[in-house]
Amino acid sequence: YLNYEDILSDKEKIIKKIARFIDTELTDEIMARILERSSFSFMKKHEQKFGEQPPAWKVYDKFIRQGKIGEGKQAFSAEQLAEYKTLGQSFLAKNAYMERYFKE
Repeated sequence: YLNYEDILSDKEKIIKKIARFIDTELTDEIMARILERSSFSFMKKHEQKFGEQPPAWKVYDKFIRQGKIGEGKQAFSAEQLAEYKTLGQSFLAKNAYMERYFKE
């Protein structure tokens, strides 16, 4: 499992973890490209390329928001956040590693 906090704190380590998982070797050149293309500034600049959205919702200037930890929670209403936590707890109930993210 990956979480956003770990990606922000040590993106290169997480990329290497993903590469090991999919049995892919990373050169320095590939790593540099991944880091550049997965940066917040790159994704914000090319926002229209990310995320499938129904035509009625297509507001690409809001898909990539601020790239800050906890920022997504502010977009939820109290009811949506409660539903998210309920779904998350039921889906990940057997994974002790992820439990810490649903206790708040």
